[in-house]
Amino acid sequence: MINHRSFKHSIFFVPLMMILSAVCFRLSWPVNEITPLIFISFVPLLASLQVIEESSRKWKTRRAFITTYTLFIIWNISTTWWVRHATMGGAVAMVVLNSLFMALPVMCYFFTLRVTRSLTWSLGSFVIYWLAFEKIHLTWDISWPWLTLGNAFAMKPEWVQWYEYTGKLGGSLWVLMVNVFIFSVWNKYLSDSYKSKVRLKMIIASLLLILLPMIFSSYIYHHYNHKGESVEVVVVQPNIDPYKEKFEGGKNYIPVREQVDRFISMSKEKLSDSTAFLLWPETAIDINANEEKLTQYRFVREILNFKSNYPELSLLTGLTTYKVQEEKKKTSTSRFRENIGYYDVYNTGLFIDKKNQLHFYHKSKLVPGVEIVPYPEIFNNISYAFDLGGTVGSLGIQDERSNFNSGDVAVAPAICYESVYDDFMAEYVKKGSQIIFLITNDGWWENTEGHKQHLRYASLLAVSTRRSIARCANTGISAFIDQRGNITKATKYWEPAVIRSDVELNEFQSVFVRYGDYIGRMSEWFALFILISTIVRYKIYGIRKN
Repeated sequence: MINHRSFKHSIFFVPLMMILSAVCFRLSWPVNEITPLIFISFVPLLASLQVIEESSRKWKTRRAFITTYTLFIIWNISTTWWVRHATMGGAVAMVVLNSLFMALPVMCYFFTLRVTRSLTWSLGSFVIYWLAFEKIHLTWDISWPWLTLGNAFAMKPEWVQWYEYTGKLGGSLWVLMVNVFIFSVWNKYLSDSYKSKVRLKMIIASLLLILLPMIFSSYIYHHYNHKGESVEVVVVQPNIDPYKEKFEGGKNYIPVREQVDRFISMSKEKLSDSTAFLLWPETAIDINANEEKLTQYRFVREILNFKSNYPELSLLTGLTTYKVQEEKKKTSTSRFRENIGYYDVYNTGLFIDKKNQLHFYHKSKLVPGVEIVPYPEIFNNISYAFDLGGTVGSLGIQDERSNFNSGDVAVAPAICYESVYDDFMAEYVKKGSQIIFLITNDGWWENTEGHKQHLRYASLLAVSTRRSIARCANTGISAFIDQRGNITKATKYWEPAVIRSDVELNEFQSVFVRYGDYIGRMSEWFALFILISTIVRYKIYGIRKN
């Protein structure tokens, strides 16, 4: 029989714990059905870091970093490997950088542990450091929101109905607190002073920490009444292959005119006199159109002519546009051509209201490396040297969130992975949006977990904002999601389809919408205070030897 204390200090303990953490993270993540493993995913890592700190070997910080970074490399590769289908260079950059960023809050924890020598204080700091990291990672130019811990419950929206109070970082806080508590139980188990009565109490406390939020969520879930009147929405999934058919240069390229004809033909299958909204997907029309002269394009005239048969209908479609800028008003993302001058290119949502007036939304949460060059003074040369799978240079954005309005209905537009940012989308709801329309093109990731995760993340957005969502994918899965996060109707993957549903309009603003990501904001300040105080203590006392 193996002595657990001897094994803890063997050369195999740290690498095995690191691998165990990686496996738990991977298996707990959507779309796997082993979500509860997220509650112990950090425990092996924390145990290995404690062993490193207690050992008499040199280079403790280096060993801790290598262990932590390797763990997150494994987690990132195994969970988001599908990005390589769209861009191998982008996938490599994403794994290398995101793993590094995830290692930073853990190393701050390790530094705090080494300086303070207080496990309890350090574990508390770990929770704060990680939450602060997630908040920063959701707001800066090198953002990658896919592995935010709160997303782990995307398959279980009935567990986290309280996201309407906290947003996704409330889920992250839950995960971290349970992991820290279970690690404390495990740590006491190995100590000689650990007694059976204490063991029972700690086990009960661990279970309550997991079960009480679930029970509260279940109560909300079963007592929640969908709010608002209903409108009829039609979603078109054309299923045009983004690699071969969608864009000019593809092997089986379908001309834009034929694509528009397909959209119109498919739309007619489900449209009725009572249909209020029609959705076409992201970049449904890709011709780089001049926004100032859009009505001069033939495809727009065809769409307006088609819409005239449905006087109560409003249409949201994706397209690629550009806008000419005066030289004195050019932006940091402006480009220049002799025959055009300075101009910005946009991934655009075009909204044609029932009066046939044109409104534009420019995608503002851009994919790093693919749609935006983050911090161009540093990374601009890299984007030219390596193919990251997208445009060279950055697309333009708009600074303010603005809803589309059709009559008395206010619509929040989201393009692609903007829907993963609940705090960002809450700004629309705060300004009066009653429903969320998500247009995307998930075919870049082929039939992998990528498009499935993206779909499921929208369920969490529905809960935190309490808004119904109509989701339109070019290729992927289109769906309707209710205010409790339930997917009420969905298409199949890689099949052309048209679906129709009545969708509720909600004017109520959740606590999360009213106050935003307050957990993240407070964590940033607390993390800064803890880190500064730790550094000051280090400067005064240094790191005490074992």
